[in-house]
Amino acid sequence: MTESGTGIKWAALSTTIASTVLVTLSGVWITAIESAIGFQIYLINGLGSFVGALVSEALGQSAGLVVASWRAAAVQAVEAGPLAPILLALEAVVILTLAFAIWERRPYA
Repeated sequence: MTESGTGIKWAALSTTIASTVLVTLSGVWITAIESAIGFQIYLINGLGSFVGALVSEALGQSAGLVVASWRAAAVQAVEAGPLAPILLALEAVVILTLAFAIWERRPYA
């Protein structure tokens, strides 16, 4: 401090700067996560529409409804946690593989 009582309080200034940087980085991180989630939802909706149409044509409308329900579940999973769709996608691949295997072995065709 100077004789007139004015001066910079370095500790308070450094704490304020550090807090500002921390809040800014947190905001950037949250924005990045929201962008990743939005992109995943966009991909799920696009891929889900394509797979739904493909499965509906190959296996019938009821199988298309199953794919649509998986797409809705995937969107909910993305909103719950960004890494959950990976597990959901693996599960969907297994279910669709089983559906195709059952379709190929159907006794009434």
